Amino acid sequence: MYRFRKVMLERLKVVFEDLRTKYHRAEETRHDPVQFVRLFSVPSDREIVGLLASSLAFGSVKQIIRATSDVLVRMDGSPTSFCSQDFRTIDRCLKGFSYRFVCSRELAELLYATGRIRESYGSLRACFCEYLRENDENTENALRQFVLVLRKLGKMSDNFLVPTPYSKSPCKRMNLFLRWMVRKDEVDPGGWEGIPRWKLIVPLDTHIYRMGIACGMTKRRVPDGKTALEITSFLRAISQDDPLRYDFALVRFGVTGGNWRDILR
Repeated sequence: MYRFRKVMLERLKVVFEDLRTKYHRAEETRHDPVQFVRLFSVPSDREIVGLLASSLAFGSVKQIIRATSDVLVRMDGSPTSFCSQDFRTIDRCLKGFSYRFVCSRELAELLYATGRIRESYGSLRACFCEYLRENDENTENALRQFVLVLRKLGKMSDNFLVPTPYSKSPCKRMNLFLRWMVRKDEVDPGGWEGIPRWKLIVPLDTHIYRMGIACGMTKRRVPDGKTALEITSFLRAISQDDPLRYDFALVRFGVTGGNWRDILR
């Protein structure tokens, strides 16, 4: 059994590396909302835009890019300055914005909360790190606490953009935000130093879930938080120090219509 698992992991690593060579390139980011984070070099702007773009990362890629672009235009060049304003001003600037079932007020609450976090903690990174413990196996608890702070400071009751803590949600969009902030290479812009990459949890979307089923990483019938942790554990066995090393490539493979049955033959 051990030898079978070892052979399977080695085979998957070869497949994943091939996909990474094909897709994990800077030019591929033009098809992904991470492109917006890469536009900013100021740390405060980068983390605010990262949270914005990842929070809107549901639906088709074209829709996500269009919605994020709309908000950035309204920010008028400085996300940090925009989010430091009072709620009424932020809400007024976002009037007329809508994305699928998200209203402008929900977005205003999220962006207002980022400004209040910066006032209280100095940065979004500092807030997150306040709750990340050295002996934590992953970022799950720190992310939960970070979300609680966001919801409290944004005075949110029901807001789709920010997941409800302690739910069964895989928190795909928040884990995507962490991937962008913690990893640094030709795709992920980084900026949050001192957070171990091996603690990251896979952003579990439809493409990663299908990959997990096809590759035998999980047999769970629902793509929930436990499924995300299960697939992450499997990915960590392939890439111990960087379980999300292949995430961007695996998603791009799925988005472009790749078939796992064909590639695993």
